[in-house]
Amino acid sequence: MVKSLLIYNSELLIVLLLTVVAGFANPILGTLLVLLLALLMVKAEKWSLLLVFFVAILTFSDSRLGMFSFSAMVKPVLTLLLGLLALFFYSKPTGAPRLFRSFAPFILCAVYGLIYSPMLEVSAQKVLSYAFIIILVPLLSYLAYKKDKLRFLENIIFFLFLVMSVGLLLSFFFKEEMYLVGRFRGLLGNPNGLGLFITNGFLLYQLIRQKSPSLFSLNFRRVFVALVLISLLMSGSRQSIMVVLIFYSMGYIFKYSNWLGFISFLILAFGFEFLISQIPTVTKLLGLDKTLRVEDIEQIKAGSGRAISWAFAWKEIQVDYFAAKGLNYTTYLFQYWREEFRALNHMGNAHNSYLTVWLDTGFQGFLTLFGAVIYHFIRLSKSNYTALPILCGLAFSFMYESWFAASLNPYTIVVFLIISTMYIVEDEKKIAKK
Repeated sequence: MVKSLLIYNSELLIVLLLTVVAGFANPILGTLLVLLLALLMVKAEKWSLLLVFFVAILTFSDSRLGMFSFSAMVKPVLTLLLGLLALFFYSKPTGAPRLFRSFAPFILCAVYGLIYSPMLEVSAQKVLSYAFIIILVPLLSYLAYKKDKLRFLENIIFFLFLVMSVGLLLSFFFKEEMYLVGRFRGLLGNPNGLGLFITNGFLLYQLIRQKSPSLFSLNFRRVFVALVLISLLMSGSRQSIMVVLIFYSMGYIFKYSNWLGFISFLILAFGFEFLISQIPTVTKLLGLDKTLRVEDIEQIKAGSGRAISWAFAWKEIQVDYFAAKGLNYTTYLFQYWREEFRALNHMGNAHNSYLTVWLDTGFQGFLTLFGAVIYHFIRLSKSNYTALPILCGLAFSFMYESWFAASLNPYTIVVFLIISTMYIVEDEKKIAKK
């Protein structure tokens, strides 16, 4: 199993190794090499390799390990380069216009927020990168699918497999680097980031399994799922573990009855507080209460400071529900009040994608972004029974981290990969019927 995987993904392994070595030796050399490799992949029409290479750079940029530090420099440049190249391939068959049209109102809301942004340059860059991601992902997915069919996604799952296995292997030799405050973070920047990376990749993996069951061998599936469970448990990321549980439970319910699934979805949408209060019960039954840091229900609800940040963000929103001050405004706001938050034992931002998007782009931005996501998953659920369970898992994940308010991370891109893949498969079915 391992030998065949390494042979099939040998190009990817060589590219990643060259990039990391060059970037570690000299960040400028690493940046130039990444851009050169990307251009060579475009010229050779190696779309699958280019897509996973882009995902890899976004993943490396989230890490705190010194050998990946160059990726923070190259990430925006690579996105700009690929985004500009994407405009030359922008056409109806790729599915890029369809996806961009539905998210264009959100981009317009984000552009409007630039007028009142206290950090115009940063906000403008984030708007541009979000627009490029929405165009770029369906385009590369379509081109890769045309050449390699669904095998193009095997590269991405292999990369996820690689990140988890290398992280676990290094934890035996470099414990200090692989852990943060006693929690496993692997190659990612923090434990919750690792949890997000794994669960989003896991949702993509489940979609691929449903669409192409023979793509992965039985042995690979067993090892992959074992790595997912071990990594999540070691990270202690409660919300990520709940995403996996939600996916499986909702998947069963939607299979059994659409109406029951719809009702369950509504209960889930309005019952987050009850759901999170059940974490101590579930973890104690499984004997994981110490692993997942479960002391009492109130501490879980507080989410290590999340209650403080949520209350503050909601108070700011209530000043003007429609105020838009640009992408990254929430980060700016929390940085401005960082000393006050530090006194309350809270570090970071709002830890909530819904509140962050609302603060950054107003209610209109909140409605257009999450409305578009819900629209696509509900529409695609007619031809894909995993669509709504995935949506439920993502909806829960949005509640506990602000990752979907940004584009250049290894999490948001997977959401657009999932949507793009479902549309590609649906379109192919329509063509086959004709």
